Amino acid sequence: MDDFIDDVLVAACRLAKLRGATSLEAKDVQVILERQYNIRVPGFSTDEVRTVRKNQPAAGWAHKVGAVQAAKLMNGSGSGAAVASGGAGGATANGGS
Repeated sequence: MDDFIDDVLVAACRLAKLRGATSLEAKDVQVILERQYNIRVPGFSTDEVRTVRKNQPAAGWAHKVGAVQAAKLMNGSGSGAAVASGGAGGATANGGS
């Protein structure tokens, strides 16, 4: 239990320091509890605090997406270069005739 309190307070102090405050406020602790531990504190307004959780995709999924993007880049640049060079050559030949 003491480790949990220490972790929350250390993270809240870092957050307060990042926003340029010289003292720890309840909203700093609230943000850490909501974002890192998914704990909502009743009685405190959450209007000021935006609680947006970032999804952490699985490593396998991220690898697959990266492979698909790499394949798109390789296939797209190869066919795009052929079309661009063929189109430019055709315009030069027609323009020169």
